[in-house]
Amino acid sequence: MTMNNSDRKIIWLFLDGKAGHENQSKSLINELKKYIHVNVCEFSLCAKTKKELFNQARNAQSPDYILGAGHGTHLFLILFRLIFGGRTVVLMRPTLPLIFFDYCLIPEHDGAPSRKNVFHTVGAINSLSSECDDEAITLLILLGGESKEFDWDFGLVWEQLKNSLLRPVGKVVILGSRRTPAEDMSKIKDRVRSLHTSITPLVFTSEEKNYHWLNKALPCANEVWVTVDSVNMISEALSTNAKVKLLKLPAKRLGRVFFGTELMIKRGWLSYVNDTSSGLASFADLPLNEGARAARWILSKNE
Repeated sequence: MTMNNSDRKIIWLFLDGKAGHENQSKSLINELKKYIHVNVCEFSLCAKTKKELFNQARNAQSPDYILGAGHGTHLFLILFRLIFGGRTVVLMRPTLPLIFFDYCLIPEHDGAPSRKNVFHTVGAINSLSSECDDEAITLLILLGGESKEFDWDFGLVWEQLKNSLLRPVGKVVILGSRRTPAEDMSKIKDRVRSLHTSITPLVFTSEEKNYHWLNKALPCANEVWVTVDSVNMISEALSTNAKVKLLKLPAKRLGRVFFGTELMIKRGWLSYVNDTSSGLASFADLPLNEGARAARWILSKNE
């Protein structure tokens, strides 16, 4: 697929103010730019009233694509398509029927049915590079927390970590998420300080190191361990050259996240920490680049 000057497209991008959703949307747009010339008009649902949004649309070039991530964007995608034309692109499983959208880019663990307008991605689309431009990290550990499908068990997590932390061979970083209990992050900080090792692991909360820091750190990690509840962090880690392993948590029920990670294990992309019975079978499909795959799929629909 090659770019030519006649392929210029107008994209209306609806933003709901959430950094993760904006990252997904702009990652897809950046991949589209590799194949076609793009002009982007952003519509902020947080900064403008509905009247201001409609006035902005009336003064903008007619869209080829109307794109958004997050449930708050869905009705706007449909309404603006009806009034101003273009094709809708939604970057998640919508709460509204799939038939209302032209293109649905949905993580496979969401369990959406196969339709002509559905493209299944491995996790959320992201803009992670496989190239590191910072200091190398030997082991990056990413922690989740209580979720719909998994109980948070600090004791179990620490048991899986402590033996490895006693044998550091380089820079080790532990990062909590917004779901990781603050008291457990404090416990980890106290316990790693008491380890008698030559190199003390670095421990950060999500307030101390944010999403943008993680985007830069992941490509620099040789190995990444992720708690099994954190499916988006797992897929982001698989977008780099790191070896990725899972930290076990007790399952409340066998749901979409559980089956999504099990599918990745069967593909040979993942194994559990301390599980010597299973290894990484094949890296043929790694690192992932779901944005590029999705962009090519969208453009193929218009050929």
